[in-house]
Amino acid sequence: MTAAHSPLGPSGAETWIGCPGSVNAQRGLPDDTSEFAAEGTAAHEVADLCLTLGFEPHDLIGTIWKVDGFAIEVEDDMAEALSPGIDWSREYPGTFYGEHKVDLSHWLGEGQFGTLDRGWTTDDSLAIGDLKYGRGIPISPVENKQLMLYALGFWKAKCPHITDPDFPIRLVIDQPRCVGGGGEWMTTLGRLWEFGEEARAAALATEDPNAPRIASAKACQWCKRRKAPGGCETYDEFNLDMLGLKFDDLDDEEIMLPRMLTPERRSIVLAHKSMITNWLETLHTDCLTDALRGDPTGNLKAVEGRKGADKWYDKSAAEDALMPILGEDRFTKKLKSPTQVGKELSPEDMKALDSLIERGTKKPILVPEADARPAIQPVETKFDEEE
Repeated sequence: MTAAHSPLGPSGAETWIGCPGSVNAQRGLPDDTSEFAAEGTAAHEVADLCLTLGFEPHDLIGTIWKVDGFAIEVEDDMAEALSPGIDWSREYPGTFYGEHKVDLSHWLGEGQFGTLDRGWTTDDSLAIGDLKYGRGIPISPVENKQLMLYALGFWKAKCPHITDPDFPIRLVIDQPRCVGGGGEWMTTLGRLWEFGEEARAAALATEDPNAPRIASAKACQWCKRRKAPGGCETYDEFNLDMLGLKFDDLDDEEIMLPRMLTPERRSIVLAHKSMITNWLETLHTDCLTDALRGDPTGNLKAVEGRKGADKWYDKSAAEDALMPILGEDRFTKKLKSPTQVGKELSPEDMKALDSLIERGTKKPILVPEADARPAIQPVETKFDEEE
């Protein structure tokens, strides 16, 4: 199982729209493969199977999905994460479309396409749903270029007869494992048309052999050039600028990072926290690789680290071998969570257990001001209102 990709596909829209030179910079570089990416692909396949054939995610626990050379097993955690989004998708009104390929050549040029996860059409609205299984980086639906391209292609394929610029379009991101990620954004067909022209101009700009590289958090996030050998100087300069540094500053024996920043500057740095962290991790990986190859590393060297945990090569074979020795003691047992128990007991039985359950609480997080969720009211303001 390997997903097909369009050269200027929606999944890379933040990159090629934000940085026209990224297309040339990434040409010829291999696609990234990892177990995390394979797990995300498997989660998409599981969710689509449930929505198109009527399965529940828990029905598929224990099944193995082969993705890009990895064997991904559907476990309880994946089933729990996928269930709310699947339930919501089933309840949404209108005609449902599962994984669906849409033609984008009208805006991006011949042969360009995208494959959306979920779509709905009704007489008075159109909706696009996208599953993001990653837990690390929160993704918002607001002005999300990937979803807007999907929505354009979906509109042209399913309801091109609708020409009212005020026709409502709903973009939904289901990101169940990432606090602060996902949500809904309402826009209009008119805004999609405007964006389509912006995307058309950006697609043409990528054809220039001297197209400029422009670094930003969104444009560089999934760019293969920044992680390839040699990296990207534009990306490095951008990260150093976030830290208030220049290349010459790196020659100093001790680097002092700024702490006293204006609220505006501080918010910019925090908004790019993931990008800066990823950049530092990439530098660490490159340096360790050079050290193991015997290449220059400055004043660093590679040494033996802490030993990793021992694992069974083959769990099934290990279970069989341990059966006559340990019997049922070869397994550990884990108490079911309140959420799991709630699926098996009646509301009355769950109420009797209420005193035993520590309810999860919502922790405050930082998001852009454009986020649709209401801001937490400061404690001082609440006290003043009570007074």
